[in-house]
Amino acid sequence: MKNSDKIELFYSYSHKDEKLRNELEKHLSILRRQGHISEWYDRKISAGNEWEGEIDQHLRSANIILLLVSSDFLYSDYCYGKEMEIALERHEKREALVIPIIIRPVDWTGEKFGKLQALPKNAKPVVIWDNQDEAFTNIVQGIRTAISKIKKNDRISTKNHQGNFNDRISRLDSETSIVRSSKKFDEKTPWASFDNLDRGLIEELLPKIAEKKILDDNELYKELEERSYLKRNTNSKSYQATALGILMFGKNPTKFFGQCRIIAEYYKGETSQGKSDEYENIEEPVPVAIDSVYRFIDKHTRSIFRIVDLNRIQILEYPKKAVREAIVNALVHRDYKRGEFVIVRVFKDDRLEILSPGKPPEPVTIERLKHKKKYESTCRNPELANSLYRLKLSEVRGKGILIMREEMVNHGLAEPEFDLIDGDRFQVTLKSPGENLDKVKDTMGRKVWIIEDFIKDKLTDRQREIISHVQKNGTVTSKWCQDSFGISRDTASKDFNSLIEYKILIKIGKGRATRYELYSET
Repeated sequence: MKNSDKIELFYSYSHKDEKLRNELEKHLSILRRQGHISEWYDRKISAGNEWEGEIDQHLRSANIILLLVSSDFLYSDYCYGKEMEIALERHEKREALVIPIIIRPVDWTGEKFGKLQALPKNAKPVVIWDNQDEAFTNIVQGIRTAISKIKKNDRISTKNHQGNFNDRISRLDSETSIVRSSKKFDEKTPWASFDNLDRGLIEELLPKIAEKKILDDNELYKELEERSYLKRNTNSKSYQATALGILMFGKNPTKFFGQCRIIAEYYKGETSQGKSDEYENIEEPVPVAIDSVYRFIDKHTRSIFRIVDLNRIQILEYPKKAVREAIVNALVHRDYKRGEFVIVRVFKDDRLEILSPGKPPEPVTIERLKHKKKYESTCRNPELANSLYRLKLSEVRGKGILIMREEMVNHGLAEPEFDLIDGDRFQVTLKSPGENLDKVKDTMGRKVWIIEDFIKDKLTDRQREIISHVQKNGTVTSKWCQDSFGISRDTASKDFNSLIEYKILIKIGKGRATRYELYSET
């Protein structure tokens, strides 16, 4: 094979990880001997040469750049601040393919390379594999696949790669993603069988999806196959789970799809700078994860007890339906081709943020959402959306944003805010009432307020009926009380004075125009 046909690999690594880099180089020697690759790293700088300039030269000419990720890599100003920045810039321009290699455990949540497909399998750090040779072999196989697809998709010499390498990288990105696109959710997942699905969860949810009882195993397999959760292997009676099956029923979805986890964070302050005060890593199938995320949010938001129609009820800081719709929206419409996670952040007494990878699916745009412009409803992952809809976990397609808006306004809060973070991650923000809990309304949209138990005990039956009338109609007059209860104006005035003293009602107007409404601090 000619040198011009070789793919040039560049190692970006910390010298503290040199032993692991050397092991990877040994395992890649088969590709080097077969003439597929040439490699470069900083130890190859000749004595007397200007080291920074030579590194920069090879970094900018490499076809594939390997980021050997560890705590020392992230700590290194040169690796993280220069080499990685140049590498990702070239990747964005489709001039090179960047592959993160996770060699030691480290929290890389939210890193810029998080959208890229990492090796080894499931981004499991090399050093925690029971057999590190297996980890390195998996990495070599991934790199070999990348090289093969680059050459298959574009037969031109790599010597002239700058002109068309962007096309090869674009195709390669889509082909090597774990969950590739909504149109391919029904494809088999490598190494995933029926045994990787949670049978108990299937038996609980599948009858609801199918809207009928599942009588036996034959019918169970049939329903799973018809609904694209399983696919039968050719010339075999065995089944493999599809991407959709793993997302809906997988025992451990992140074993196959590392990007499917959800990061939930709680902050006592108003920014996400620094370490969160509480953190949860949610790695469950989508229907279960929705409930887990909601429980996390519910745990870290306020609920207040109020009297509505003289019944003690719990009013949540955020409307439950809006919160759940925002969670479902993030999981259904996220871009599963990307490696980032859905991130949920709760800021005490301030706001709730839900961040998902990818822009809204076209033709939806942030501008249309912000200005409430009409758009044609669309869904990036319709198979997943349909499954959740049948479980009554999501609303009719196209209604999610509208529901969030209506629920927030009916709850007495500001409408949701929609933004793009870093240009390509969709964020929904729900604003809290802050310290002014008087903003909050009950689930029927009526204004409610707190009545202390000792005051409630003092109320007469007539006064309770007056309160109920005001809640339903917004106002009450002395004449209504006189006519409804057959009492004098003086007796009605005594009732009103007591309710004013208890800060339940306020008096509006004078003379015959006098009316009474619910008390408000504002």
